[in-house]
Amino acid sequence: MRVDELIKELKKLPEDAIVYHLWDGGLRTEINVVYLSNSGKAVTADNEEVCYSTESRPTDAPTAEEQKYWHTK
Repeated sequence: MRVDELIKELKKLPEDAIVYHLWDGGLRTEINVVYLSNSGKAVTADNEEVCYSTESRPTDAPTAEEQKYWHTK
């Protein structure tokens, strides 16, 4: 899904609904962080999520070589 497609779908929902990610059969992760990764992909995450690879981190985050574990705010 592209960002423009996501925006179109989100506009159909109530603006005050909290956004979660469905995985492993349940609503497990609240979406609190959105950024563009070094790989050029849009990323959604919750607060304090760990990220290992440089490609999955935001463009302004330290690389995996500089900081082995990076966490979302």
